[in-house]
Amino acid sequence: MRLAAVSEAAREAATGVAPFDVALDGLGHFSARGQPTVVWLRAGIGADDLLALGARVRAALRARQVPFDDKAFRPHVTLARVKRALDPAAVPELVAALAAVPPPTLRFRADALHVVESRLSPKGPRYSSSHVVRLAARRADRLARPPAPRGGES
Repeated sequence: MRLAAVSEAAREAATGVAPFDVALDGLGHFSARGQPTVVWLRAGIGADDLLALGARVRAALRARQVPFDDKAFRPHVTLARVKRALDPAAVPELVAALAAVPPPTLRFRADALHVVESRLSPKGPRYSSSHVVRLAARRADRLARPPAPRGGES
């Protein structure tokens, strides 16, 4: 089953990755054919960690021959989707308005990797977390040192 392979890939990708801080600190948008399609908050602090974790997930998915969207990964949180095409004259106005809004800085600790399942319906997609892998790098000193002798052992 594909969900099991994705969960295995997530487990593999998270192995040895320590929790890290993320700050969402800038507004932006994705466009298609000159039309905004998604408004988002950009990850500033932690973006490099998210990119590295994303690369590990993609490599683990490829190794299992699980298909995925191979577009460039851009760490962000989606705020809104634009469902209808805008009047072309309104697009620069919207872009300028987004640029003028001082975004809040939202900070959090990324300590888990979630496998999120989407189910499409006429009302739109519904997302649920189907598998969670905690981030917890192993301590190098625990791996490098042999166990201490017990009692009278030498």
